[in-house]
Amino acid sequence: IQQAPITAPAAVEHIKAIAPAHDRTVPTPQAEGSTPPLEDIFFDYDQALVRPDAIAALKTNLQWLTQHPAATVLIEGHCDERGSVEYNLGLGQRRAEAAADYLVKAGMTPGRLAVHSYGKELPFAIGHDESAWRLNRRAHFRLVQGQGLAIIPFIQAK
Repeated sequence: IQQAPITAPAAVEHIKAIAPAHDRTVPTPQAEGSTPPLEDIFFDYDQALVRPDAIAALKTNLQWLTQHPAATVLIEGHCDERGSVEYNLGLGQRRAEAAADYLVKAGMTPGRLAVHSYGKELPFAIGHDESAWRLNRRAHFRLVQGQGLAIIPFIQAK
């Protein structure tokens, strides 16, 4: 079955409909066994390359995931408010895939990861300058196993 392409307004409505409750609070250390210490990674403007300063967070995430082999993670790609809806959905997807690709190359099983782009539709920081934009250009790691979410596992590009 071939589907018609999703238009920008339809994509925004779809994202709003499926988006989990969005928490803009700064994460705080959690007690052992509670919320996983998965860290976001951040990207440069208009880029989907994993920055050197993101490697430590990815290694921390990989270590936690290795210690919790039943965990399944959704990596959400996000962008700042600049650019079109369509462009940012693509850029967010590339960012999520870059994070997942790093983890898979480091030994993570691809079937435990899923990726999804929210583009610019779910900003972490509200604002119209670099202080907000730099926080919105990110890959966010969300534990999804046991939450009743159907996810499509990440398939690494060859």
